[in-house]
Amino acid sequence: MARSLAILALPLAASCAASTASVPAGGAARAVAALEAELLAARLAAFPEEATRAGWPGADHAAVADVRPEAVAARQAAEDRFLGRARAVDAGGLEGEPEGAALAVLLDVLEGARAARPCREELRDGAPEGGWLGESIALSGIQPVETAAEREAAVLRLRAFALRVDEEIENLREGIRRRIVATRENVERTLSLLDRLLATPPVLWPQTAPASRADDPALRAALVAVVERELLPAAQRYRTFLSNELLERARRAPALLGAPEGEACYRGAVRRASSLAPEPAELHAAGLAWIEDV
Repeated sequence: MARSLAILALPLAASCAASTASVPAGGAARAVAALEAELLAARLAAFPEEATRAGWPGADHAAVADVRPEAVAARQAAEDRFLGRARAVDAGGLEGEPEGAALAVLLDVLEGARAARPCREELRDGAPEGGWLGESIALSGIQPVETAAEREAAVLRLRAFALRVDEEIENLREGIRRRIVATRENVERTLSLLDRLLATPPVLWPQTAPASRADDPALRAALVAVVERELLPAAQRYRTFLSNELLERARRAPALLGAPEGEACYRGAVRRASSLAPEPAELHAAGLAWIEDV
């Protein structure tokens, strides 16, 4: 259970139907166990990269998260259904039991994810460690390649990342329209990384690393072909978009409070990360005081 909750303690996503009918007290423990299992399965199905990182049995190593707006909306609707189920559990008989602690964590995670929705992170993620660029590089070091099926999955996942580049461009365009954008510093860092990547021969791109670990010339040829034909052109389009459309519209100041729904985002991000709801000014003052003491 602890491992499951550790994975669930992240921004949630799912596509599972759920009822908000009250759960009888006698079945509360079973209801919590079922909710945890369903929520975990939904999370890992929606974010297969996390399943790979966790080494989860049955992980889909060929897939990547769907970042299109309709997918985000579906995941949020599912979060709400899960939250309704969690709130309907009669926790009176769970005090001091593992299921009581599990329910508290589930509620905290779901309510935190809901609170952070004003941040619209899918519209503002211009940092190099976020999105397709950071994910594809990070996963290249852990992508399983022991079996023929896993090697095929590695190729399919890289192709999926190439397709996701254009989906992220459209999300960032919508962010520009809504004035929900990354900081200029983050965009510049991403451009710098892209320039270094685009100057590298495809055979040396970090996304081909699974072939080195597998010591498989056929896998290397397949991954290099995906880079040359799909990922590299997509990366060039991404760079053009960042340079021509996003850079001059990016936020000059890192503070969220000046952005649309900035205060709601700040409060929601703090709630999700800490389970607390302090006033932004109080938290800022506490941070300044801590820096002075260092």
